[in-house]
Amino acid sequence: MLVCLKTFLQLKMAKKIKVRVTWQTETPLKMAGIARGTVTAMTGNANFPNPDIVLGNMEKAAARVENAWANRKNGPVAKDELKKSANDLDENLQTQADYVSKIAKEDSTIIHSAGFESTADVSRARVAVQEDPEAPVCTAMSGGVMKVNVKGKANVRNYCFLLVVDAPLNVTIQNGVITVPDGTTALIINSTKHIVTYTGLPALKNVQVAAVYINSAGASGISPVTIASTIV
Repeated sequence: MLVCLKTFLQLKMAKKIKVRVTWQTETPLKMAGIARGTVTAMTGNANFPNPDIVLGNMEKAAARVENAWANRKNGPVAKDELKKSANDLDENLQTQADYVSKIAKEDSTIIHSAGFESTADVSRARVAVQEDPEAPVCTAMSGGVMKVNVKGKANVRNYCFLLVVDAPLNVTIQNGVITVPDGTTALIINSTKHIVTYTGLPALKNVQVAAVYINSAGASGISPVTIASTIV
């Protein structure tokens, strides 16, 4: 039996590659420089024949911010103009970014050719979990309840717990797919917490439990198996 973890990983990890918003944390002057960079990159670029923001208008918006920046110390009106011009330029960049993302269709090279950064630039820097979890700690409670605890890690986003009743937990994981032997039912909990609770388990049964670490870059291997017993 195959229990697909890949779909879960894709839902949690896969993000559409689009223009990465970088200018909002910069000074208005730096934002104007980014805008001018997109004008230079998109001028004559066959990938972008009809930009949503005309390149000349983007350049004018950048020049307006640069002028407002130079005059920013000339009283309240000047400060208001800097704020308004920066907001207008931000809107232009947002609109142009949406246009570029639509044209690029998740191709980061095309995004880069427009003078923008892509979200793929961030995802490439993510580091997969380098170690497997330790064996989980199991605590049996009355009423078919089993609390399972695995050591939490700072770089782990999700914890995948696997439990089988009265059967070996001979599972494997490869390319995000957990393989469970035929005839074995694995109870799987995906959680953002490193402590979970199984309920409704049959009384006086042996269970085997293991865990997998998951972060935005992928999954670890499977932990050693812990054997525990349910109580009445």
